[in-house]
Amino acid sequence: IERAPARPGMRPQPPCGARALLKGRAPAMEAERRCPTCRARVQWQDNPCRPFCSERCQLADLGGWVAEQYRIPGSPLGVDMLDDDESDPA
Repeated sequence: IERAPARPGMRPQPPCGARALLKGRAPAMEAERRCPTCRARVQWQDNPCRPFCSERCQLADLGGWVAEQYRIPGSPLGVDMLDDDESDPA
């Protein structure tokens, strides 16, 4: 989308969604989100568990990471790539 050039002496205006973010409000499209664990609708504002719907879903996701059900793509790290603190268990 091309924007018309600003008139002389006028500041260029940010895109419409950015205006709300600059004022500290979330855009309307972010009002409806889904929990990544159970896919339930999530209230975003004033939700201490976001992006999850509840602490239960938050802990279920954490358990998945601990059980290594999720993986980040890439080559495995070798022992030589670990920090000194991580390679020495004592």
